Amino acid sequence: MKKKLYLDLCALNRPSDAQDQERVIIETEAVVIILASIQKGQTILVASRILEWESNRCRDAERQAKVQNILDWAKIFSEVGAAEIARADVLNGFGLAYEDALHVACAESANADCLLTTDLDLLKICGKFSGKLRVRVCNPVDWVKGD
Repeated sequence: MKKKLYLDLCALNRPSDAQDQERVIIETEAVVIILASIQKGQTILVASRILEWESNRCRDAERQAKVQNILDWAKIFSEVGAAEIARADVLNGFGLAYEDALHVACAESANADCLLTTDLDLLKICGKFSGKLRVRVCNPVDWVKGD
């Protein structure tokens, strides 16, 4: 069965970030591998209205276009409805920033296998509350390594 992955905006933008740190370079390589898997149809991309909204706020037109192109590959699209907002409210209570809580809620709603992020704060909080989440949250490098 194909895995369903939700990449947040940090992960989607990682290949466009300045490649001047080892961590960024390694995460970029992992994201590129994951995107290739999605393009080949080996993995299913999950997207959401919150991803579109965040991307549309980006002032860098080139970054915005790259992300929108990737979001067009999504086979599953999670709307932000009453259930996702209610869940985000709960997740926000764990200490997640509200937009991050919406990402987690949308990934859960879509039954994603994993939400991939390069956001260290999001990873830390989700790690602390992993037993209360209905989706795995990990760094793209860990996903590619199979951790």
